[in-house]
Amino acid sequence: MPILGWRVHFTRRQLPTPGTPRLTLKGLPEGVIAGWLDAEGIEDGVPFLISPDGHYDIDLNAYFLLHPAPENTQAAIAYDLASLLKRR
Repeated sequence: MPILGWRVHFTRRQLPTPGTPRLTLKGLPEGVIAGWLDAEGIEDGVPFLISPDGHYDIDLNAYFLLHPAPENTQAAIAYDLASLLKRR
């Protein structure tokens, strides 16, 4: 089992660029993330969870889009979910 548990991240249109970007980031055209978030109607600050093996669970993360709430509330729910899933 990987050392890291479930990780909470938040959507952001302005991502910092690492000094040495990985190959997947080098091939990503500028503005594609912001464009996708705009097209999907996803605001900045929406949480999403990444599993210990690095996967994005569509059904789990859809919760945050289907049940909008204040940013702090959604963040608290995301961290609680990550903690709950860690125990399983």
